Amino acid sequence: MTDGTVYSGSHWQRYATNDTDEAHAYIRRAFLDIKVRSSGVGRDGAGLRTVTTALADLGVTRLHYSARTQARTAPDGDLNITHLVGGRFTIARDKDEYRLRPGDVMLILPDQSADLAYDNVDTFVARLPASCSKRSPTRRPASAAPTCASTASGRSRRRSVGTGPRLSPT
Repeated sequence: MTDGTVYSGSHWQRYATNDTDEAHAYIRRAFLDIKVRSSGVGRDGAGLRTVTTALADLGVTRLHYSARTQARTAPDGDLNITHLVGGRFTIARDKDEYRLRPGDVMLILPDQSADLAYDNVDTFVARLPASCSKRSPTRRPASAAPTCASTASGRSRRRSVGTGPRLSPT
């Protein structure tokens, strides 16, 4: 995450903190509301480092967080797509629990709560806000920046998808 050639330019915003409360506040602002059940810090505290950019309504963040944390998400209407690069991450919904491996992708759905447990994670997170997923795409000039993913015909591509197929129950 320190490579200036990959994340260079004024559109990339950086944030870092070792304070656990500040780290949790950042996660709430950037992604979704969480109720932290427990959090253990390492020798460097929370160890939160992020670099974020946005394209219209879509937010993309590279996040490294070293604190061992257990949390419950609250439905907030936004879709969060997370690609795990490294670390330990478990998500549970109802009676299903999935342990992600590096390379796995998961969705935190806009209308469901989930129990999360993570430790020393390195992720890419894309956040698609509710305002984008609920509106119908309209025809724009080809030069206009898209605000929602859409098919070539202009219809919104929305599928109800859970976690990826490579996830294995624990």
